[in-house]
Amino acid sequence: MRPMWLAVGLVFSACGPVELPATSLQTVPELEVQRFLGKWYDMADFPQRFQQDCRCTTAQYDLLPWGEILVRNGCRTGSPDGTPSGAVARAWRPDDDKQGQLLVSFAPGQKSPYWVVELGADYDYAVISNPERSTLWILSRSKDMDPTLFDGILNRLEADGFDLSRLERGIQDGCPG
Repeated sequence: MRPMWLAVGLVFSACGPVELPATSLQTVPELEVQRFLGKWYDMADFPQRFQQDCRCTTAQYDLLPWGEILVRNGCRTGSPDGTPSGAVARAWRPDDDKQGQLLVSFAPGQKSPYWVVELGADYDYAVISNPERSTLWILSRSKDMDPTLFDGILNRLEADGFDLSRLERGIQDGCPG
C-alpha cells in the first residue's frame, strides 16, 4: 500500500477555486524509460474531448535522440474498421527526482502533467493520471487484461480518491494489430 499524504489548498481554474482531493496523488518512485517505451492498449479511461468516438485506442512511446519521448496516440473512429485518427506529442521528465512525473505537450507552449501512478512489476500495465485526478488511463501491453488485475486496479484507484463513475472501458475487440 502506498503512503498517503494530506494535501491542503485550492487550485484556481477558469471557473474559480477547486478543492484539491483529500490526499495528494503519489506517483511511482522509479520509472525506467526504456522499459516504458513501446505500444500500450487503452483498457479504460476518463473520456477526453480528443478521444470522442474512439475505438482501438493505443499509445506508442519511442525515445527521441535528445532523450525526450515521442508519443503517438491512435484510434479508429466509430468502430474497429473506422477511419484511423491520431495525435503526436512529446513527453519528458522535468525532475529526475520525481521519476513518475512526466509532462506531455501536444502543441508548442502547452504542457500537461502525465503522471504514472501505478505500474506493473513487469511493465505489463500502467495507470496514468494528473495531480487533480481529472484524467485517467489504464493501459496494458496486450489487448486483454486479466479481470482480477483490472478489478484490483479499480479498487486501488477508488481508495486513492478517483471518481470511477466517469470511467469508460476501452474497446479493443476486433481491432487490427
